Amino acid sequence: MKGRNLFLTALLSLAAGIALIIFKNVINSSSLVTVGGIFFIATGVVNMGIFLGSRDKEGKARQGFFSTAFGWGASAASVLLGLSMLIFNDRFEGLVNFMFAVLIAVGALYQLFLLLFGSRPVKLPGWLYIGVILLTIGSVFLFIPSAYITDVNVMLTTGISAIVFGATTLFESFFIGAANRRTLKESALTEEDPENTEEKKAEKEAGKTEVKEPESLPEK
Repeated sequence: MKGRNLFLTALLSLAAGIALIIFKNVINSSSLVTVGGIFFIATGVVNMGIFLGSRDKEGKARQGFFSTAFGWGASAASVLLGLSMLIFNDRFEGLVNFMFAVLIAVGALYQLFLLLFGSRPVKLPGWLYIGVILLTIGSVFLFIPSAYITDVNVMLTTGISAIVFGATTLFESFFIGAANRRTLKESALTEEDPENTEEKKAEKEAGKTEVKEPESLPEK
């Protein structure tokens, strides 16, 4: 896992969260469904273009059969979902809170996976699990129907959740990036001096390096 990729993801999440909070009184379910539909259509069309244009110098497709089939299927599904959101706008309005709840739940699962497995061999601090807990609370709040589930509260909850996700990812990127840089530095030192390894350092510090005893003089 690269810290730079996590850093970019964190910035995008923070920007989206801040935008949702600032414009919580402007954005409503209808406009959100419309924007979402256009987004899914554009994403599907762009993905199709990438798979069509992904050719090597000999003109052959870079992707394998299964990768190409999956890419085309996902792109077609994205376009169909976008068209459905535009055509059946009224029906999708009532599902906005559930869609955001699923999105936040996916973010919580992603963070949990990253903390448990995805950051290996780097061990991340345990306090980062606070982000997973907060995201889970936000997802559950939007899943349960209540009088508090209004457009403003949905945007506010989603915006706060996006900021929590972005902040957690930002801290993770710092820890993972620092560990990766330290590993690269140690690897470079080892290549320059093969004796400059952790084991050799430990032996020197502990005084375990072998010292040759002087040979005894031959008896007369």
